[in-house]
Amino acid sequence: MSFIDADPEKQGSNDNVASKGSSENVIPKEASLRPIHGWKWAIAYASMISTTFLFALDNTIVADIQPVILDLFGEVSLLPWIGVGFALGTMCVLPWGKVYGVFNVKYVYLFNITLFEIGSAVCGAAPNMTALVVGRVIAGVGGSGMYSGTLSFVAMLTSLKERPIYMAGSTVIWGIGSVLGPVVGGAFADSSATWRWAFYINLPIGAVFAPSYLLLVPSVDPQPSKSWAEKCRMIDWIMTTMFLAGSASLVMAITFGGTLYAWSSGNEIALWVVAGVLLVVCIVLAKYHPGVDKDNRLYPAHFFKRPILVNLQLQMFLVSGIVLAMTYYIPLFFQFIRVRDLSS
Repeated sequence: MSFIDADPEKQGSNDNVASKGSSENVIPKEASLRPIHGWKWAIAYASMISTTFLFALDNTIVADIQPVILDLFGEVSLLPWIGVGFALGTMCVLPWGKVYGVFNVKYVYLFNITLFEIGSAVCGAAPNMTALVVGRVIAGVGGSGMYSGTLSFVAMLTSLKERPIYMAGSTVIWGIGSVLGPVVGGAFADSSATWRWAFYINLPIGAVFAPSYLLLVPSVDPQPSKSWAEKCRMIDWIMTTMFLAGSASLVMAITFGGTLYAWSSGNEIALWVVAGVLLVVCIVLAKYHPGVDKDNRLYPAHFFKRPILVNLQLQMFLVSGIVLAMTYYIPLFFQFIRVRDLSS
């Protein structure tokens, strides 16, 4: 089977068999076959994974430029927020996945690309640390939406047989972007371009692929029979709010503990308590939520009954932590503790 194309007629029988037993909210298999093939699909796929690359790059690119930013802006108390702000934005990755399953995928995808580019522009032009942090949060929200969008497109536009190939391609690009982030950031910080181009670089890359985003990436509506109001009611707004607030508290508790706040301080304890309470509430809502159908909950509790899903999610959680430690925190250690230059 070709990596860039597939014959929909040959896939039809396999997809129809796989679709038996699927829930009512899953897109019909005949609608999941993409309307474009050959070079058009190759370019569209390349443009989609380019956003995955930019998201991964932006996730780690600040690891090597923080000393330069600190020298310019000062405000050491806000320095951790450069990384935390982006991490807080990426907490939206789970809610975005739900939104993509309800609203037109292309429109939501374009919105997130725009949001990411706006955040990048704000970071590059930031006159102070506060503006930089705001830009990082915006870029994190948009970047997580781009990442979810790419996965949603692959899931909706490929057959079950070829899907692992495209998912693997996206994963490889993510890894490359994550590893290159500190390298690219350090190179910009040591050059005449300055650290600001660590963020501005996202703008020309986005501009190059913009025609493909607009003209080649297919428009997919996963719920074509639903009205706008009906689609809005399919979103679990309460659990989404609880999840984002709890995740934000957890990220801040882990990041600020031992740095901005002593581990035994009232602020640190409050963050852990809030995170714990809200995440417990999320677990309860995933199981018992009278106002939302079980298939429309942010994270359906019946997923926990499938050991394969639980195992895969645990593996992704652990692997992501290891990758982030190597690509983000090790550069920080050598710069602030061992006092090495950015490029090395």
